[in-house]
Amino acid sequence: GGVRMRLRGTLQKSEQRRLSEVVKALDRMHKGNNNTCILLLSPENINIVAAPGGINDAQAWATLRTLCPHGTGIFSQYRIESQYDNRIGLEVEASLLVLALKSAEAGEQTTIKLRNRDGHALLSFEIITQSTPMMTVIQDVPIRVLSAHQIDSVQEPVADSPTVRLMSPPIKSLSTVVERLKSLHDRILLRGNMNGELEIGVTTDMVFMTNYWKDLPSPTIDGEDPQPRDSSKRAEAHVDAATLSKVFTAHALKPSQAICCMMDHGTQRLVVWLLFMGASDCVTYYLPVVDA
Repeated sequence: GGVRMRLRGTLQKSEQRRLSEVVKALDRMHKGNNNTCILLLSPENINIVAAPGGINDAQAWATLRTLCPHGTGIFSQYRIESQYDNRIGLEVEASLLVLALKSAEAGEQTTIKLRNRDGHALLSFEIITQSTPMMTVIQDVPIRVLSAHQIDSVQEPVADSPTVRLMSPPIKSLSTVVERLKSLHDRILLRGNMNGELEIGVTTDMVFMTNYWKDLPSPTIDGEDPQPRDSSKRAEAHVDAATLSKVFTAHALKPSQAICCMMDHGTQRLVVWLLFMGASDCVTYYLPVVDA
């Protein structure tokens, strides 16, 4: 009875690389730790989620369009069916997904399917090679299929009305700065205000080193009035240096723009970095605030 669970998507050649880079970026968040990630697939989007491995780790949440007009989605063809509003949730080891996507990058065309073998669920990559004669190489990645209840329990953190919201300096330069600071201390201080100023540094009794940016624009969110410049709207937070350093390895994604948000109200203390690739894809990192 009911709808069988089906998933079949043909990756666009131009997008294989991007999908691969996003999964690699998420895999880097948990090197050596629990490296499972969750794929949430719906007709419109794929979310790839790297849950925090430890208390000071960031949660990373990628959102990619499946199909778009003008071919800006991940797939050129895509079909998804399930009894749960055509949504499917899969748990997979990120490093195995990276390997399968690496093989796919070398191929001419890759089709991803859900299949069962001996009662084990697999995400199967059928890769047509570029060689002559053409061959099909199959790479099966073991997965765990999530129940509807488990899918619902994977919720993106709510990051409402940030105290400070600024266009981020280039991630590549932030990465260089944080690598240097990380060698000095395991906590990094972030300070920002709505007058376009951002400071990233280490301030202890022994060490004072800080990097300062000014005139950063404040992005407007759809449907909102532009925020007036206001240096009294400020926030500061310490984050774990190793976590911030891992987040900024995402400069490999070559984001077209990035936004830094700081939430500092009551129970909700978070630092959020949003990286945008192209028109509709985004990777968001949620960093917990730690004690100084």
